[in-house]
Amino acid sequence: MVGSMRVWSLVAVIAIVGWWQDAARGDYLLVTCNRSGEVLKMDPTDGRVIGRFQTGGNPHEVVVLPGGTTAATAMYGDGIYGKNANPGREVVVFNLSDMTQSARHSTTPYLAPHGLAVDTGRPEAPLLVASDLSSRVLRMRVGSTSTISNEDRIVAAVDAAGPCHWVCVPETGDSEARIAVTSNKGSEYLSVIDLQTDRRTGVIELPRGAQHLAATPDGRTIYAADYSEPVLHVVDVPSQSVTGTIALTAPAGWVSVTGDGQYVLAAAFTINDRPDRPGTIDVIDVEKGSVLHTIRAGRWPFASTSTPDGETAFVTDYKAEMVHLIDMATFEVTRSHAAPGGPESVVYVAELDNAPE
Repeated sequence: MVGSMRVWSLVAVIAIVGWWQDAARGDYLLVTCNRSGEVLKMDPTDGRVIGRFQTGGNPHEVVVLPGGTTAATAMYGDGIYGKNANPGREVVVFNLSDMTQSARHSTTPYLAPHGLAVDTGRPEAPLLVASDLSSRVLRMRVGSTSTISNEDRIVAAVDAAGPCHWVCVPETGDSEARIAVTSNKGSEYLSVIDLQTDRRTGVIELPRGAQHLAATPDGRTIYAADYSEPVLHVVDVPSQSVTGTIALTAPAGWVSVTGDGQYVLAAAFTINDRPDRPGTIDVIDVEKGSVLHTIRAGRWPFASTSTPDGETAFVTDYKAEMVHLIDMATFEVTRSHAAPGGPESVVYVAELDNAPE
């Protein structure tokens, strides 16, 4: 009888574990492909494309919107920063369940929407859009075209005082002191925007400007890649000041912080036309404040993200048209999945909302 009970207990445990594994398989990646004009929905384990959304433009950034059922992507134009002769002027919202369009919102008169962020403190207009050619950060209502007219879409257009290419919202948990910070490629500072008043309240000086920037999970620190030098700037969010720098092995264009807050990934952001010279990603130990390891990955590592537990990182490779999986215990690329069409931004979406409490 005891042996029988043990067998049934084991079966129950296996069933529960299997259920959780099946639930975890609902997680997926969203990958914007600039050249093909698509957003891919990819299985993070085997790289299968389980859905695709044709944007009708050139998508760069993508964010999941509050509620988790829709996402937004920005139509930047068919160029790059400084060479964008045909700038876009739309933000497209799509459904995550079936990867179909929900709405197209014009950003006119503001041009070249690029960086995206979500302000959870303002659910009525949660989307922040960095329009670099217009030097504005837009606060937008998003939803179906039947619920939001073009006249009501833009709630605020904040003067960033510089060509804001990316925007970051550090989640500090302080609802009374919510800010957004923009990276201004052509200016010698980051811009600080008060999200309560939608006004620029100050700047954080950087000698050469910045590329991408990212906040730690606790929202207390922002890491900003120097615009031209192999340097990572450490920004203290409460004091809104630079408190240190970290030497990198190469200039970085994209920065991300792993979900556990333990590491920063800084991807070398240069077009690599030499197949014999791999691209590199510096791994920075947050506690030590220095480069712990440099990973060789593909031809042109572009953007990165990680699982919520920080155990696996994902890096898009624009030139090789791949998404590389990195084991953060060994800092090795374990797999590479095909992502044709010029993959840029990548977001990890965790779907365990239906798990038992």
